[in-house]
Amino acid sequence: MPKPVLYHVPPSFYSQVVRLALAEKGIDYESRYVIPGPASFESYAPWYMRLNPGGTVPTLIHNGRVIPDSRDILHYLDTRFPMTTLRGNCSTHIEVDRFVGRLYAVSFRELSYGSPRLRKLGAFLNKKRVQNLQKRRAASPDLSETYSAKISDIEAFSRKAQDHRHVEQVRLAVERQLDQLNTGLACSTHLVGEDYTMADLVWTVGIARLIMLGSKPLDNRTALKDWYERMRLRPSFTQAGIMERFRPSAILRVLWSKLTSRNSAPTQPCTSTNTRNDNSPAL
Repeated sequence: MPKPVLYHVPPSFYSQVVRLALAEKGIDYESRYVIPGPASFESYAPWYMRLNPGGTVPTLIHNGRVIPDSRDILHYLDTRFPMTTLRGNCSTHIEVDRFVGRLYAVSFRELSYGSPRLRKLGAFLNKKRVQNLQKRRAASPDLSETYSAKISDIEAFSRKAQDHRHVEQVRLAVERQLDQLNTGLACSTHLVGEDYTMADLVWTVGIARLIMLGSKPLDNRTALKDWYERMRLRPSFTQAGIMERFRPSAILRVLWSKLTSRNSAPTQPCTSTNTRNDNSPAL
């Protein structure tokens, strides 16, 4: 079976989710970096927008199939590489999916770009994103609808990220989720049952991102803190490059990779899977 190809970037929230799944399942894959931010905005290049119309990372290619959504990638990997299941046994599937859905219901890009430390920078970056998309739309008329949809998406979420009341509502909703996680973990070693599942996987990345944003998700939540420490000790945490703080060295590694690589675009035709795309821009 050919190795999966993963288009991603180290700091991206949803890239980390997929890398953690790959690490937990022990799947060897080909890593290709795509820069979603300045100065290249590579994820908006026509070749990439044809793979992933959302212009986001990650995107997985395997056996000629393109999967441009991290949640769909998780389920694809668990189905096609069943050596280690991430959904537990049949009796836990519904509960695992419920916990995963709760994580994906959180708009981490609104939390990120609306956070005090990133609000001004986020507004500036989103302005640059729209300008870049407008230029690319003019240069690629065949992708005009795709670029227009992405412009609308960026403008809509940017407005929400600048709305202090909206961001506060999102933050409070996350706090309630964390309280519920803490309560459940008081009598369990994992979020669903006694085994590691996809629920633990996605919320590990979620907690790490909240820490990166300057939040204190583990304060006064003893059970959640103990659980997170156990997750941090898993080899996959380091292997997947889960970030609790922004590391400039990670971006330098990407830039070096770009300088030494001739081409990031796929070398063979692929069949795109048109699914939802709730990946977020990298941070």
